[in-house]
Amino acid sequence: MLDLKDEIGGEEALSQLWRALAATDFMGAAFRRGCDFADFLFPGAVDFSGARFMTDAWFNAARFKGTVDFSRANFDCDGFFEGAIYGEAVSFDRTRWSCNAQLRSGVFRGKACFRDARFDGDAWFIGSKFEGGVSFVATQFGREAGLGRCRYRHVSDFSLVRFRDNAGLDQAHFEGPARFDDARFEKKAWFKGARFDAEVSFARAQFADAIDFSEVASAKNARLLEKIAT
Repeated sequence: MLDLKDEIGGEEALSQLWRALAATDFMGAAFRRGCDFADFLFPGAVDFSGARFMTDAWFNAARFKGTVDFSRANFDCDGFFEGAIYGEAVSFDRTRWSCNAQLRSGVFRGKACFRDARFDGDAWFIGSKFEGGVSFVATQFGREAGLGRCRYRHVSDFSLVRFRDNAGLDQAHFEGPARFDDARFEKKAWFKGARFDAEVSFARAQFADAIDFSEVASAKNARLLEKIAT
């Protein structure tokens, strides 16, 4: 399909036909067993919106060339997306994760949205690259949240996020603006070794337990982060 796309070039009629043929549509599907898309190459747009995964969902090292929609999907078991590469925008808005979410070392080249998602188990994003901006607005993390050693190249919006367990953002690199307005950290918050290159906001953020802002680098926000740390 990708070879055909190169041959079609800019011819609109054939491009529309190619998009229709290259699309993957599992909207509202129910996966009861054997859900294994690991190492798959999805050449066009992918739609898993409203799908329900009643077994472990395997997407490790999957490559998504087009837009991806997992909005409103329900993961009743573990979800594995480690090393997945997303070439365009991806939406995990309003997803529900009953068990663990494994999204380590993902590459998000377009905007990534996890707005109003619910992670009841552990959520691991360690080592991921968010190249097109990311939104975790109103997301709830019920257990361990691993967001450290990630690279956030554009706007990172954690407004209204709720960390009910430990939140790890240690050694994260925020190249663009970062917002944690109205965020709630109900257990430990680790920002050790994080780097903020642009403006960061913690307006009305609440910290209920220990916090670690040691070794944080931020020329623009030094006073703010020092105030939070003390």
